[in-house]
Amino acid sequence: MNGAEVPFAGSMPLGMIETAGYAQTEIEMRPGDQAVFVTDGIPEARNQQGALFGFPRLESLLRERASIRTVVEAAQEHGQNDDITVIRVVREA
Repeated sequence: MNGAEVPFAGSMPLGMIETAGYAQTEIEMRPGDQAVFVTDGIPEARNQQGALFGFPRLESLLRERASIRTVVEAAQEHGQNDDITVIRVVREA
């Protein structure tokens, strides 16, 4: 949220176990707030030396309000080899 990580309870991926339960979390957004949801393909991108892209680098880009394209391209250039999904939600008013 606005470039800072918001902790969520971990859970099984959707559809893995029919009877799995999932915690619900509410986030209050004020006008101008941005929430960005990413899959692990971005922070877990590894370069040739094995170094992770990491959450600190991701958070830094998001604090700077980098575009989704910039975030995705940065992970790809670093060495992304997993799925990438990024969703940005902006409260306008």
